[in-house]
Amino acid sequence: MKNLAIYDSKCYYCNLMVEFIRKLDKNNLIVFISYYSKIGQRILNKQFGIKIGFTFYLFDLNGMKVYWGDAATLKVLKIVKFPDFIAKLFSKFYPIIVEIISYAIKRHRMICPPSEGKCKFIKTSEGEFSFITKFAYNEINKIWN
Repeated sequence: MKNLAIYDSKCYYCNLMVEFIRKLDKNNLIVFISYYSKIGQRILNKQFGIKIGFTFYLFDLNGMKVYWGDAATLKVLKIVKFPDFIAKLFSKFYPIIVEIISYAIKRHRMICPPSEGKCKFIKTSEGEFSFITKFAYNEINKIWN
């Protein structure tokens, strides 16, 4: 099953990253959807609730996990078999790059407010993720069908 990435299509840096990954993704293992699309918003709302911030999300349908930010970037680079040591280095710089861009364009990120209690953040050595909810999974399946 393919992975689903939701990205900020209004961000120049994000668009460059997506184009770079598409060139590396010879087996078409990742489908990209804009954060601003109706389906992108429906999936994110089913996963995280109504107040969802913009960042780079990866829905790993094989592992039934959703990653975001630098963890999503690292996971995507691993999927397209980018050299591991460069992928890890890049993912370390990702938060810095995003912070600079967010400051420059005056847009601030927020995955979901902890007060809503819908995000079940889990931190491991593979990064921060949440298990995909059945509601989000059902929305994603509509894309494939």
